[in-house]
Amino acid sequence: MKAEVTSIRNDFSELKKTVRRLESRQTEVEGDITSLKKSMQYHSEEYEDVAKKLEIQTKEIKVLYQLKKELEEVKVQNRKLRTDVNASEQRDRLLNIEIVGIPERDSENLNEIILKIGKSTEIDIRNDDILQVNRVTAKLKVQGRPRNIVAKLRTRQLKDNVISQTRKRRLSTKNLDIQGSIIPVYINEHLTIYNKNLLKKAKEIANMKEYQYVWTKNCRIHVRKSVTTPAILISDEEDLRKII
Repeated sequence: MKAEVTSIRNDFSELKKTVRRLESRQTEVEGDITSLKKSMQYHSEEYEDVAKKLEIQTKEIKVLYQLKKELEEVKVQNRKLRTDVNASEQRDRLLNIEIVGIPERDSENLNEIILKIGKSTEIDIRNDDILQVNRVTAKLKVQGRPRNIVAKLRTRQLKDNVISQTRKRRLSTKNLDIQGSIIPVYINEHLTIYNKNLLKKAKEIANMKEYQYVWTKNCRIHVRKSVTTPAILISDEEDLRKII
């Protein structure tokens, strides 16, 4: 009987130990669960934070795309406006010639110079063919260089004839009875400042791309790679990309 009591006591003692271990393990599990809940809450909050930031960035990207689209539209409008204004200014100069290289004199008669140009090129120019003539100051004045002469003629045909004949004959101050050193005289179409800069850029690019011809006709700029290729019209800087 005594042995049975001892055995029961031992079993009860082991049971108590087992209960304590289970209670300890339960505490650990509860701690793990609490920690897991905290971790899940943290990651949930972190996810929400990331989601909010992503939403904000998405909205900002949409705004940027919209601004980019509007900017492109403004660029197109500005290009059209610039082209229209330049075309209007150029139309006003359609009958004009610009004469480069004639020295300035205090008592010069510009009409007489135009008449001498006609005589030296065998073109019949009368006083009433000269609607207006004057010296113009360059945007960037060069010391010692005479101001150009701009003359408005009566007809486009007369203007074209004067330009073509002076280029063929290589006009100089000697042909015009102007005393002093012999200086080449050039007569061109009277381009706007924008078109002058555009012509300069077209010549530079055409030279790099080995184009043979760059010229103006009716105040419009053309380039051509060779006699067998079509001419390219250059109306603005975007058209310079066509020179390939």
